[in-house]
Amino acid sequence: MYKKIFLVTASLFLLNVISSKAQGLELGLYLGGSNYFGDLSHNTIAIGETHPSASFIGRVNLGEKWAAKGLLGYARISGTDANASKAENVNRNLSFFSNVYELSIQLEYNLLPNSTRYSATRKFIPYLFGGIGLFNYNPKALYLGQEVELQPIGTEGQGTTQYNDKIKYSLTQFCFPIGFGVKKKISKRLSLGFEIGVRYTRTNYLDDVGGTYADYIVVARSSGAAAGALADRSGELTSDKSNLFKDGDKRSNKSIDINDMYLMGGFTITYIFPNGGIKCPRF
Repeated sequence: MYKKIFLVTASLFLLNVISSKAQGLELGLYLGGSNYFGDLSHNTIAIGETHPSASFIGRVNLGEKWAAKGLLGYARISGTDANASKAENVNRNLSFFSNVYELSIQLEYNLLPNSTRYSATRKFIPYLFGGIGLFNYNPKALYLGQEVELQPIGTEGQGTTQYNDKIKYSLTQFCFPIGFGVKKKISKRLSLGFEIGVRYTRTNYLDDVGGTYADYIVVARSSGAAAGALADRSGELTSDKSNLFKDGDKRSNKSIDINDMYLMGGFTITYIFPNGGIKCPRF
């Protein structure tokens, strides 16, 4: 229900941005990179797991200090225990990757006044931003050369009768973007900028790792042999192919007890429409 309300509100906001007559309406692109922080990032941001990201953005300047922004974006995130420094994490041998699609609305606060007159805005304008959004994700892993969607198979026993207290996580969740950036008009109609932000999420399952191990035999009986193998992959590293973990052992073992996050950073380029916004042609 709340997600539907947000989608309607965000859609109306974006339509208002596009048709706005506010002074300083901007439309453009946000191109850069994305990464993630969770169980399979091992309390750091692994540079090798950075991937390209891209977004459409719309901004309405509400005055010299405030602006409203809408973002429709794509990011890719991934993580693997192969990057871990602790043996217990390496032996866990889990990995994932996912595409992320975000729709968010944000408010920007300019730390310096942003005049709408080009002659007065040649300096860089640093700003802070925060907002709310919805994002869709779908963690996958490679198994025997094939991509396998992890949520449907319930790698921690979700959806099985033996673990009826474990519910499959939703693939559409709320996020809360927060970050900072800098922007500069380079002509009367163009603005360039750089922005980086974190997306705090309402889930601990961006990477499909968030609880305890289930009996892999139970998972296999419920969702197939591949599901059982992906529930506990530690046996892939042992000489006798026996798993190192048992039912009830911690599968999520990150030391920072917060939900998973993803990050987006990069350069923005926007076109500044003349006062009056986008006008429909007359016939």
